[in-house]
Amino acid sequence: MRRLSLLILAGALLAFAGAADAQEPLSGYLGFGAGATRTQNDVGTLPAFFVDRTSDTAFALGGEARLNTWLAPGWTAQFDLAAEGTTGIKTNSTFSFLDTQHDGRVSGVAAAHASYRTENFLVGGFGGFVGANNIEFNGHMHYGMVGAEGQGDFGPLTLYGQAGYLGLIDGSHEFEAERWGFVRAVGRYFWTPDDKLQLEGGYALGSDLRPPAFFSLVAATGDQNIFDWGARYEHRFADSIVSAGFEYAGFHYDNSVSPTRGAGNNDANEHVFLLSVKFHFGQGSLLSEDRRGATLETPSFVRALPWAGEVNDPVFLVSDRRLKQEIRRLDTLPNGLPLYAFRYIWGGPTYVGVMAQDVIAVLADAVLRAADGFYRVDYARVGFRMTTLDRWLADRATRPLAAAAGSDQGGG
Repeated sequence: MRRLSLLILAGALLAFAGAADAQEPLSGYLGFGAGATRTQNDVGTLPAFFVDRTSDTAFALGGEARLNTWLAPGWTAQFDLAAEGTTGIKTNSTFSFLDTQHDGRVSGVAAAHASYRTENFLVGGFGGFVGANNIEFNGHMHYGMVGAEGQGDFGPLTLYGQAGYLGLIDGSHEFEAERWGFVRAVGRYFWTPDDKLQLEGGYALGSDLRPPAFFSLVAATGDQNIFDWGARYEHRFADSIVSAGFEYAGFHYDNSVSPTRGAGNNDANEHVFLLSVKFHFGQGSLLSEDRRGATLETPSFVRALPWAGEVNDPVFLVSDRRLKQEIRRLDTLPNGLPLYAFRYIWGGPTYVGVMAQDVIAVLADAVLRAADGFYRVDYARVGFRMTTLDRWLADRATRPLAAAAGSDQGGG
């Protein structure tokens, strides 16, 4: 994927270098946006009284640069740079001590397009690179991108569509997907040459999660779904290179069958509101830019990629003594770790398991301190399957502890 993306970019750059005889001028724009984002996240399989559907507000900033050149009659190349980021995002809980302040999300795209245009239609391909952070684990992910696109002009209406693929080049093994397939549809309406309304919608499907190496019990499964939508109004001032606009963009990132949470509705939602200003060159109106200039775009769903860790965070692995009550020792595992009965402080049944503070002394690499400050335990390395007290007593009545120990499942 890295080589293919590089070949597409290199080919477009070479074509650009040989475009000196093109009859039409270079055109494009430089744009900046600022506003706010409203986030919501939901952990569907946790008790409602423990983690609610929570929300937070953060500032958002973005920028983009697009350059179009005509290589020969009917043939164009376009180059894009776009990035967006937010200030810190807080994940809230019914228990304030479980609130977590995350870094803001950051994403960016560098892409090149090669297209064949007629008077009313365009068809072409694109390639490039996508980068994003991971707000849950302070990690990163980098993808190569390839795809196809087309555009049709129908009087004041423009219809534009994309379909493509993202392949992971490198990441921090923090629940990023190995690959994404995506589709996107855009409609633009010009009621004057300098007044544009744009509506869009898209869908992306991710597969083959890469969990942290620490979580050996987690299978790399669970499809990821991102739905994105948006609306944008833009006006270019008469006899000016400047345009101003307002944009709303939303997305829903869902993993309804999380590899660490099981069935549930685990999702993140975001609503972004931006005021923008652009500085144009080479085309005299928004309509002429749409038909003869830098009309192509990059996929919007990449804004949601930083939520991968939050959507798939293995919250059920929390095993910190500070979050447990009614603790009493039951037995000792063959590896010397004490085995306890306990209840979580937010309620629920009595479980049997270990305490992270004990595991640190025996198997330090099986314990992780998460962003919320509490410890998680990899039960696969501990060699015990966390269970309820009732089930543990029933198993113990039929087999010894040593036989009950060892499992490929984990929990609390």
